[in-house]
Amino acid sequence: SQFGDYILDNELGIQMNEQGELYLESNLGPEKKYKLTKQLEGRKYSAENNRDKCLAQLEKTKTLMQSIETELADD
Repeated sequence: SQFGDYILDNELGIQMNEQGELYLESNLGPEKKYKLTKQLEGRKYSAENNRDKCLAQLEKTKTLMQSIETELADD
């Protein structure tokens, strides 16, 4: 099942309570901990990458809007 961007993976010990909060099983073995860490590192990298792309796009958009405003003011 999915909750936002988080894919709940019972195999890896991620659970969700009735309030929709994610939590980890308390007795994760070393193998589950390793898999989960690797998966979360991948998601973190992906999210940071997307954030950087969005921020770059935002800056381009702001610059474009400023140049349009300047041109309109010159008319």
